[in-house]
Amino acid sequence: MGVRLSKNLIIKELQEQCTDLGVKLSLEETRKVITAFEHTIEEAILAADSKEYDSFGFSFGQFKVIDVPQRSGHSSLFGKDWVTGAHKRVHLQFSAPLKRRLKEETLKPVE
Repeated sequence: MGVRLSKNLIIKELQEQCTDLGVKLSLEETRKVITAFEHTIEEAILAADSKEYDSFGFSFGQFKVIDVPQRSGHSSLFGKDWVTGAHKRVHLQFSAPLKRRLKEETLKPVE
């Protein structure tokens, strides 16, 4: 199993990227930027239906809010019928250039 990249490491990496672009931020300021970005994405996902859009994106990928229809079935384990109501689900589709780059950087030679 892989190792999880912590939020603190992402914050430090973002701080370094900002410095490389000429924007000096303290770790606390960088943390606030990440928090604001997270809240903005959450609000955009939750507001998608009322704002009449179903997707939004960045250079790395596209967030899509998808309608999931009602489903029902019968549990063979418990012998009971079940129903899950219609709802929305969020999906992140990564961009083709990012997927291609990941493949190129991790491709192992065929033996």
